[in-house]
Amino acid sequence: MRFTDDNSGRPLRPIQREILDWAGENWNSKGHLFIGAGVGAGKSAILRTMQLKAGGNLVTSQNLLIDQYKSDYPALNDLKGGAHYPCAEYGVKCDVGSARYSCKGGVDSCCQYQNNREAFVQGTPTILNLMSFYLNSARFKLRPGLMYLDEAHSIPSLIRTITSTSIKFGSLEKGVLNKLKYQKSDLVSEIKLCQFLRAKMDRLNVLMSKEKDPDKLDSYYRQIENTDYALQGYESQPEQYSIQFIDGALKVFPLKAPRKFMDRIIGEGGILTSATLLPHDMRELSGKDKYTFRDFGTPIPAANRQLVHVPMPFGFSFHEIQPLGIAEKIMDLYKKNPVPTVVHCTYGMSLRLREHLFDPRIIWHTKEDKGEAVAKFKNEGGILMACGLSEGLDLKGELCRQQIIVQLSFPNISDAFVAKRRALADGSEWYLGETFKTLAQALGRSTRGEDDYSTTYILDSRFPNTFHSWKKLGIISKDFESAVVFGKGR
Repeated sequence: MRFTDDNSGRPLRPIQREILDWAGENWNSKGHLFIGAGVGAGKSAILRTMQLKAGGNLVTSQNLLIDQYKSDYPALNDLKGGAHYPCAEYGVKCDVGSARYSCKGGVDSCCQYQNNREAFVQGTPTILNLMSFYLNSARFKLRPGLMYLDEAHSIPSLIRTITSTSIKFGSLEKGVLNKLKYQKSDLVSEIKLCQFLRAKMDRLNVLMSKEKDPDKLDSYYRQIENTDYALQGYESQPEQYSIQFIDGALKVFPLKAPRKFMDRIIGEGGILTSATLLPHDMRELSGKDKYTFRDFGTPIPAANRQLVHVPMPFGFSFHEIQPLGIAEKIMDLYKKNPVPTVVHCTYGMSLRLREHLFDPRIIWHTKEDKGEAVAKFKNEGGILMACGLSEGLDLKGELCRQQIIVQLSFPNISDAFVAKRRALADGSEWYLGETFKTLAQALGRSTRGEDDYSTTYILDSRFPNTFHSWKKLGIISKDFESAVVFGKGR
């Protein structure tokens, strides 16, 4: 197959043409095509070019990416979840209006959600988030056609999240148990857990049918949705789930993404791209040990995207880490180079650093006002204390010239899922790979093109040993390795 362009008026760059030529040559290969393409490759133009030629739908895990695609390609039909569209007729969110009032788009047929969804159902090439695609394709019995998945590395973890559930035994759950004549301990049984989840959904549907308060309606709908996802996944592959009581709640979670969900989303073939596609991701996505993959790297020179290790003189376990020393290092690096700076850290670390950082140029945020903080940083510069922003953030050019990564993000081994997942045959590769992905994604938030540049500093003293473990497992690419600079402090 021969690809031309994305109809944007912008010429394809050499790396984009190289990727498209490779995809065209392998188009008839059985299974999925996995494309490793780093920051600066222009994955959106690549996938849009393929879509224009071959049809099909674009799927991403992030609504932010949907907005970016829509900005670049206004003619592209887009579809998010119903929670992102207001229902003018009933004064609730569209998905709640559909479930509670059987709303089909309003009397005036001007419902944006309904119109965009209808276009997708009729076969109009669309960009959707993952759950919008799953729900609508399942609801209308659509078979997965040709799919293009952007940021594909994040899809397995997202599916695992939505097919898990935490059952806290409040009055509703206790009432369901009494009706079934079960004890909480009975729910470790596969049959009894499924019966409990179905009965819980029935009870929630009754409550939702009687409720008038919009906020409570929304709460009931979310609980039904979460319970249904968990039930669907667990029924299809119960052997892949872990069930245990933690702090009085029953945690039900899959060790790997259930195939029923994965197959509905990516089907038997498709194009999957990411800057950080690792072997365990591709096995989980495709369900196979063999797949067609090529890593094209990034066209950005290593000197323009350096990752400099500035080790702190203490350990980075919770009890060893010294927030005061980290705060002083952040301000030292900023004073030496007072350019727009992003500091990547967890919400917990952000709270600890806040006790030692008082500069008015620092922008703090919570989960609720994250978007406002990013907008302020783009307008004013300064220092953005970025929590949960290692992906989906585009800070090209003067928007960001410096990043500081406080610590490596290892999965929490005290978490029951992490402990069980790590115990599988590929557990070590998965554990270290997840840590690498978070770092690599954060690294790509600033230098966004071949002529762009920034420097990223990492403070974690564990970085050299972890780097060598990555290298031994074959996790890191030559492009990543070429950008790393090990130092003795700065």
